[in-house]
Amino acid sequence: MRKTKLVTYAVALTLATAAMTGISTETAHAEEAVQAVATDTDAAETTEAPAAEETTEAVAEDVAAEEVTVADGGNEYYNININGGSWDGTHYTVGGNVIINAFFCDGTYTYYLQADGTPMKDRLTYHPDGEHVIYFDANGHEVFSDFAHVTKSIAGDAVDDLCFFDVYGYMYVNKLTYDKAGQNLYYINECGVIQRGNRWFQFPGRIENIGGEDLYTGNAYGFGTENGALLTNTMTYNRNGQQVYLQGNGMTAMGLVNIGGTWYMFDVNDGHFVQTYSSKPETYTYTYYRDGYTDIYVYDKNDNVLTNDEYRTDGTHQYHYEAAYDAAGKLKSDSYSRVREEDGTSYSGKYTYNAKGVMLTGVYTSTYYEAGTLINEKNESNTLTYASGYPSYSKSIGYKNGVLSSVYEFYYADTTNGDYRGNVTGEKHSYYIDGVLDSTVEYAYDSAERWISSTTKYYDANGNVIDSYVYNYNN
Repeated sequence: MRKTKLVTYAVALTLATAAMTGISTETAHAEEAVQAVATDTDAAETTEAPAAEETTEAVAEDVAAEEVTVADGGNEYYNININGGSWDGTHYTVGGNVIINAFFCDGTYTYYLQADGTPMKDRLTYHPDGEHVIYFDANGHEVFSDFAHVTKSIAGDAVDDLCFFDVYGYMYVNKLTYDKAGQNLYYINECGVIQRGNRWFQFPGRIENIGGEDLYTGNAYGFGTENGALLTNTMTYNRNGQQVYLQGNGMTAMGLVNIGGTWYMFDVNDGHFVQTYSSKPETYTYTYYRDGYTDIYVYDKNDNVLTNDEYRTDGTHQYHYEAAYDAAGKLKSDSYSRVREEDGTSYSGKYTYNAKGVMLTGVYTSTYYEAGTLINEKNESNTLTYASGYPSYSKSIGYKNGVLSSVYEFYYADTTNGDYRGNVTGEKHSYYIDGVLDSTVEYAYDSAERWISSTTKYYDANGNVIDSYVYNYNN
């Protein structure tokens, strides 16, 4: 209830404020998407980064409430144009009563009146929803759709942070945004503080992009200038003196990137320049150094994965994948094998596909221990298709320690809408004990792929039905 009321009030108040003062209610970011790589940058030109302190990132004050905040007080809202009363700049009085623990609008600005009736000033605090952080400046005005220089944390400690608060007054957190002119790009870190001060910093793995969608960064690096504007679309040098390229989104380029018509290879771990190509190479390799293992990918010219290998720090080869593609770049076949370090369990699979992406054949095997007994499982799959290329029938046969254990069969309607397959029209599961048929279950479906009925049968050692029953589903 509180949250709904305050959100409604904030929207109405911001619009009213805009009408009275001419302040825009638009958020600070520009609408257009950030280009991943600028094509009009002369890649041959390089610039030195500003003299950066050898600091990985600005120290941000963590938002942790240890004192009374707005969230602990009232969430009532007063507007002098609606509720009347008098405002002397320090106290708001209605009917002879000084209003406390409430939000108040004097017709232009919003304040929070504390327990003594005076406005909260120069202070970060939690919104009454207990989740979002809001800010009142040195004059006690709540900040909407604007940047603010914050000098005190929620706990009241001295800080020197630049932050941004949206149309509801909520602090931006872990987000890219533009300035109001739509020119300079900023990154607001996970503590709600703009990265600035001529420092390199590392992005977290996922941030919020300009348009609000998730952006996966690959833990790229960025450089916040003195005022917080990110360096973009430029070659420069990292703090180790290695050449890097900062893209249009402020992140160091990783891997193979086309800049101004030239292909550049940048290390996928820290973004340092490796080499250039006059044209895109037929194959290229990325080597990732991860925690506890090395991960190597080889790609073809169409950016399809040809092989992937993982090695543990002791050099043990724990995973292999390889694939083949047709002339159109569609996957024809692939295979993999893995050995699990902790218990020696192994898996492998080999598959083929048609041009529609339908799996035609597949063989999956695994070896593991179950209650101290070594178990070998194998599954063989085959698919028949319509002239359209979509599946009409598939069969999957399972073996356990070389003995038949199960058969799964599916029947499909043809499809023309581009789906992977048409609706399932029928299904049959057969179960075996020591290679001898024990039971079957057949499922019937309607045109909407809903179960209509199932028929279960049990068999003797000679394959004769000894019991059966039918179950009808109520759709």
